[in-house]
Amino acid sequence: MNDTANYPLRVDGISESLGFIEESLKNLRVKQRDLLEALLISEGTMLLLCEHAPEGATVKVTVSRQMGVPRIRLVAPGTSMALDEHLGTVSIDQLGEQTEDAIRSVMLRSYADSIKYRHSHFKNFVTIVTGIPERILATRTVTAIAMAAVTAILFRQIVPDVVTQWVTANLLSPVESLFIYALMCITAPAVFVSITCSMFRFEGFSDMGESGKTVVATYLITSLAAVMIGVLSFTLFTPGEIGILTLPTGSDWAEGFSLLAILETLIPPNIVEPFISVNSLQLMVVAITIGTALTMSGKRTRHLKVLLEEMDVLCGKVSSLVMRTVPVVVYCSTANALISADLGVLTSAMELIPALVAGMAALLLLYCLILVFVVRLNPLPFLRKYVPAMKNVFLKGSSVAAIPMNMRISRRQLGVPKSICSFSIPLGATINMDGNCVCLTIISLFFARICGVTFGTNETIVLLMLVVILSLGAPIAPGTLILCLVSLLTQMGIDIQVVSLVIGINFILEMLLAMVNSVGDVVVALLVARKEGTLDLETYKKK
Repeated sequence: MNDTANYPLRVDGISESLGFIEESLKNLRVKQRDLLEALLISEGTMLLLCEHAPEGATVKVTVSRQMGVPRIRLVAPGTSMALDEHLGTVSIDQLGEQTEDAIRSVMLRSYADSIKYRHSHFKNFVTIVTGIPERILATRTVTAIAMAAVTAILFRQIVPDVVTQWVTANLLSPVESLFIYALMCITAPAVFVSITCSMFRFEGFSDMGESGKTVVATYLITSLAAVMIGVLSFTLFTPGEIGILTLPTGSDWAEGFSLLAILETLIPPNIVEPFISVNSLQLMVVAITIGTALTMSGKRTRHLKVLLEEMDVLCGKVSSLVMRTVPVVVYCSTANALISADLGVLTSAMELIPALVAGMAALLLLYCLILVFVVRLNPLPFLRKYVPAMKNVFLKGSSVAAIPMNMRISRRQLGVPKSICSFSIPLGATINMDGNCVCLTIISLFFARICGVTFGTNETIVLLMLVVILSLGAPIAPGTLILCLVSLLTQMGIDIQVVSLVIGINFILEMLLAMVNSVGDVVVALLVARKEGTLDLETYKKK
């Protein structure tokens, strides 16, 4: 089924075309949340088409279903939109000076995997896929786990042992290894360019004013609090049996550790070494140093900055491609574990879930306490108005994708002025990763425990420092949690094959993290508005 229509590229024409898209998607029985997101992407894309089209141009809109997936195709004459620039990074200067364009860029970047673009013969071609690939990936992952369980039962009950050993050794295990190697290839460059580019977000730090500095300082403080919550949650639940998993280790952390030894190796002998060894500390030092130097260099290094931003986008694309293989990897790793009857390790992995849930709940409680004791507001109106939105953020699986909704709720229902939420919330969606801090801390300590790696005070301090820096500079791409985890485990000397234990629940974790991080974004916006005396208390308290 194909529905096609032509509309003028002007404001009223865009409204008519959105109505056509909405009606066509309803006829295809697209779910309401997917329909709303498709309309949001289509509106932002058509505004860009309008900016690059000649006067009096029209846009051809086609809505169809291909291979069971609804698609929206937009074709319009005009110069190249350079859509990749809108899928790149956004600096603080953009947020302050061109708020609407910056928010549109951030929003389009969050849906980068759903948008395909090309320019040819003075025409722009845009294809928008509805349904969000991450949700499709989640469904396939759950299916893969179920199929792995069935496969394991069949192999254990019917297939001869010789055949079983050959299949696990020559088919299942190699898939796991290939996935791990792919992660190792992308982790170092992704972490480096992401942290370097994150320094650009602070390029206008001295000109942001007190409210901007308050936003950044608050995000940093809550990140530090989040890692402490992770430590407390892990200590309370102590998931996993000590030394149950025997894997090779490769760093001083496993053999005795001194903070002085770490400090002495902060500076790599050459710039290539951190990328080869995936040394997180050295990568961060190099990235922060280069990022700071580029920021201080001003316009003279603008071309290099653009190159790094393009590399950041490229790393995100490669990461997305690697994560698309997750269902296959989950099937192979789960089937391999069940066939091998390594149930003790799987049971230990299940013990990780209560610790993670408790950590997320504690972080939400921290946000409520901030509202009570720092912002001095009753948290009940906030919870009453924002809790219904938390479900939508959970389903989106991205705090960046939730920016428009968070801004709308902050302004219309919570009384935060546009001048604050238009800066605080988009910035928070990119650097406020408190939920990631909690998860990374708990999972890292869990893997250290089951691998028999002993942690003392010094090791814990360095680990928490790594987690905070990684969270602030985490790439905005699917699989961010896994990439950061690989970086941490490599630094800790733990074989990154253990990552296969959490790959199956990664998609649920990322949806949960998006929800928790979005709550933090809105709470910080309330804090800044209250501190500046611009919060509309009447709107906040209104039922």
